Amino acid sequence: MRERLTPDNCLPTDGCAGALLARVWIPGGIAGPVPAAVRDSGVHDLSTLAPTVSGLLEEADAARLVREVDAPVIGPVADLLADSDEATRNPSRPYFLAPCDLQALKAAGVTFAESMLERVIRNAPRATRPRRTKFAGRFTTSLASTFPRSSPDRMMPSA
Repeated sequence: MRERLTPDNCLPTDGCAGALLARVWIPGGIAGPVPAAVRDSGVHDLSTLAPTVSGLLEEADAARLVREVDAPVIGPVADLLADSDEATRNPSRPYFLAPCDLQALKAAGVTFAESMLERVIRNAPRATRPRRTKFAGRFTTSLASTFPRSSPDRMMPSA
């Protein structure tokens, strides 16, 4: 799969000409997902505008912000794509995630409330794993009769 994760294969035919919004995992001491802009100059961290993709999409002029706001570069598009294959990923480097975070999506065969709760906990912006585990534990304990399959481990991003 890694050989298919290249800018030529993944970007639109006009490259980065549009407003390309992404979600990126930032590793390190305060690891977590951030909204990002994909541009010719690289992948830019937009977390100072909004902590989540869904929050950024609620901005009045989200497309302009994604295209134009001055934001720090996370890295080259090709490098993030190369590390986005879970099988060969270097967890110490940033990589792309699925773009949806807190948007309300219904998945076939999944209890909507449970999947929403799991997404909220899993995507807590920049929250530490121990804090997410404590939060998930509190909720799954109190909602065990409603969500018997939930567990804090299911609600964590894979390492």
